[in-house]
Amino acid sequence: LRVYSSFYTERAYAERRGEGFNENRAYPAVFIQELFDTDYAFVIHTRNPHSSDKDEMLVEIVSGLGESLVSGKSKYEGQPHQFSYNRKTGEIKRLNYANKSIAHRYGVEELIDYAKDPISQEEIPSILDLKGLFTLALEIEQDPEIGKGAPQDIEGAFHIEKGKIVTAIVQTRNQPPQSLMTEIKDE
Repeated sequence: LRVYSSFYTERAYAERRGEGFNENRAYPAVFIQELFDTDYAFVIHTRNPHSSDKDEMLVEIVSGLGESLVSGKSKYEGQPHQFSYNRKTGEIKRLNYANKSIAHRYGVEELIDYAKDPISQEEIPSILDLKGLFTLALEIEQDPEIGKGAPQDIEGAFHIEKGKIVTAIVQTRNQPPQSLMTEIKDE
């Protein structure tokens, strides 16, 4: 019932309205996917929603599941790790170190110890293939069947397995228009 009712939230309605969907032709859907052992969750914005630079992409990364990144709940206050990527130059910059205190994991919340967090140890973490991740995001955006050339919000997860990162893309969708993002944040 909670999944079905999420279709009717203010945010979902605002996003549909911003994209010009006819409410009489919009229906909720449920999809089932394989459970992925998640150490970190991320959202890649193929156009940085905080910048006017159309060549700048942004990835936001948190420990645990994406709930603490995308829910907006006050208990998950703080900043995620943030990295930008310039499409023209290929330059990657760290914009922010994470300072969220709680990681949401399957049914459990735990305090984050950033002294032990491998993503916090380096300016550009070598454990992450950020260039590969941004390249994948661009491929998704440009794919004629998936992104169709439109800016995307791509959600995914990382799992560290034997010292290597395994990446899973969970979903992608067109980025809401900039004006709609401001409206959602102000509510």
